[in-house]
Amino acid sequence: MSTIVITGLPGTGKTRLALEAAAWLARDREVRVVHTDVVKVMLRDLQPGFPAGPGYLAAAEQCRHAHPVLAAQAEKARREGVLLVVEGTLAAGFAPADSHVFRLALDEAARGRRVAAKPAPAREALAAAGDLAAYRAWLQASLTPATIVLDATRPLADLAADIAAAIAPPRP
Repeated sequence: MSTIVITGLPGTGKTRLALEAAAWLARDREVRVVHTDVVKVMLRDLQPGFPAGPGYLAAAEQCRHAHPVLAAQAEKARREGVLLVVEGTLAAGFAPADSHVFRLALDEAARGRRVAAKPAPAREALAAAGDLAAYRAWLQASLTPATIVLDATRPLADLAADIAAAIAPPRP
């Protein structure tokens, strides 16, 4: 089994797409979803010195801690024959050998509207973070030629279908 990695700026719909794609793909296989926000919280509790703050503020340093955990989860899923979907800001740059990497792209005005619609704690955390230029650069640098960029304005079901088609084995 392969690993699906979904990245993008905060507010582009990574979590919603990961859950939609997992539901779509679970029709004919076992699927697990790993949210890097959960990994980040776990690492803050278990690793002294783990950088504080949102992943997009200390992306390189937080990813250095998170990627080994994600790699272990990907290897476990591979051994068990399970499709793994990894999503979140700390997924940037994570691309195990058998992975398919997707980046959600959304213009700044639409992303701003989505952020404004988030629950107050998430909205306030994003507002306090300020400029995303450093994370935007980190995210751009993490793209590979194999990264598939998805238009986040399209319906979730269509994006999930795109992911399913991209990971389907080639037909003989």
